[in-house]
Amino acid sequence: MMKIYRLFCGLALSGLLCIGTASAGGVHYTISASTHFYTDQAGQLAGMHMNWVYDPEVSAFILDGRDTSAAGLAQVAEDILADLDELNYFTALSIAGAPVSLSQVSEYSIKLTDQQGLQLGFQLPLAQAVAVDGKTFELVLSDPDATADINYNGVERLRLAESLAEQCAAPTLQGRSVAAAEHELTVQTVTIACE
Repeated sequence: MMKIYRLFCGLALSGLLCIGTASAGGVHYTISASTHFYTDQAGQLAGMHMNWVYDPEVSAFILDGRDTSAAGLAQVAEDILADLDELNYFTALSIAGAPVSLSQVSEYSIKLTDQQGLQLGFQLPLAQAVAVDGKTFELVLSDPDATADINYNGVERLRLAESLAEQCAAPTLQGRSVAAAEHELTVQTVTIACE
C-alpha cells in the first residue's frame, strides 16, 4: 500500500491534486499542532507528546475509500507515522544549539474531530533523555517540501511537564515567513529557557 505522504508527493508532481490553499506549486494543507514536553523520572527531557489536527479537506483525501472504523483509522495512523518516521516527524529539536536525536513512535492515537479533521496524537521520545538545566531548547515543526503548513495557534498550545515548569521559563513562540515550493509558509520556533 502506498503511504500517505508518498501519495501526496506523487499526486502533487503529476498535478492531479488540489487541496486546501493549493496554488501553482501543488498540494498545500494545514496541521494545527499542540505539544506537551514530558520528562523521565529523573526530571530530564524525555520527549514530546504531539497532537496534530489535519485540515478537513486533506483528511477527506486521506480517508477517501478507506475503512473509517477504529481498526481502519489505526491503519491510517500507522501509514502516516511510517512516512513521518522517514521524515523525522517534521521535527527539529535542539538543546543549547545542538540537534537532538529522536526515536521511533510506538504510542499513538487517532480520531476524527467534529469538523471531520483527522486528529493524530503521538508520543515522540528522544533517543536519550537530556538534562535541560541551564540550557535553552528549541523546537521547529516544518515540512521541507512545504506541503504541510504546521503551526501552533497560540503559545497556550505548548505545555511543560511539572518538573520542567519548575526550572524553565514559559515557552515562547516566534514565526518567520518562508517562501518554499511556491508557497508562503509561517515556520514557528518554540524556545524554552531553563535555569
